[in-house]
Amino acid sequence: MSEHRLYYLRGLADRFIYITAGQVERDYSAAEFEQLTEQQRADMGLSHLYSEDLLPPEISPQIGEQMELRNFCFAYKNEPETLHIHESKIPANRIVGIIEIMELKIDFSRCFCGLEKRCGEVIWNGKAYRPKDRLNTCYMVMQEVNHQLLRKRC
Repeated sequence: MSEHRLYYLRGLADRFIYITAGQVERDYSAAEFEQLTEQQRADMGLSHLYSEDLLPPEISPQIGEQMELRNFCFAYKNEPETLHIHESKIPANRIVGIIEIMELKIDFSRCFCGLEKRCGEVIWNGKAYRPKDRLNTCYMVMQEVNHQLLRKRC
């Protein structure tokens, strides 16, 4: 398995092979790798081994700051609705995960970012953002590699 999220591999990997400049520099057992300090791993250019080190800093939300979704709906042409959020309020300075089947997450993301025009309202601190406004303020990176920031050579 090739994986950059070290915390994800804790308890799963039996060995850690450290490669630099295309060469195996060191082959660690799981126990040996866990004995390295965070500084030693950082010096190797590696990420954190413990996920609790990755928690965001405490930020107190500002009173009144929130996002609202109203009548947030989506359907493909001549198809039943795949997404319907009547009303949802999301407080500021929070991390919100969208967990659902892949197609629904994509539909939601496309609507939220303004790529789909008729999906309902996104309101931030009382101001409604039209799809065109959202296109200028949102960024979306698709999981499918062929949808990334790539282009064909001319």
